[in-house]
Amino acid sequence: MSLGVAYTLAFAPSGEVNALLLALAGAGLGIPLLLILLDETENAFADIHSAAVSSALLSRIKVEHLALAIGVVCTLIACLAPLAQYQNFLLLIGSVFAPLFGVVLVDHFILRGRSGQVAEGGL
Repeated sequence: MSLGVAYTLAFAPSGEVNALLLALAGAGLGIPLLLILLDETENAFADIHSAAVSSALLSRIKVEHLALAIGVVCTLIACLAPLAQYQNFLLLIGSVFAPLFGVVLVDHFILRGRSGQVAEGGL
């Protein structure tokens, strides 16, 4: 509700550029939003660092350089990607991972007690 009011104030035709900031400061919501921003920055750092470390295993490039490159590429993609297609992307990965997790959970909780025979000699 308060974000809707802030959105309305931000895009009001009054011409006040800082209407959103003034509304958030007046409502006392600036600090929680700042904390959310800091938390999300930490999550992005962890994702970028993880991708850089994983990529460094396959190449001889330093992790620091890979992290910088991955961060720049991901920022450019985020700025240039059409947000109208984002919902389709979420539906696509949801249609893949939900059934996959179902298979993994059934295998772990239902079929784990069963023993199968493994042929000698591999494939």
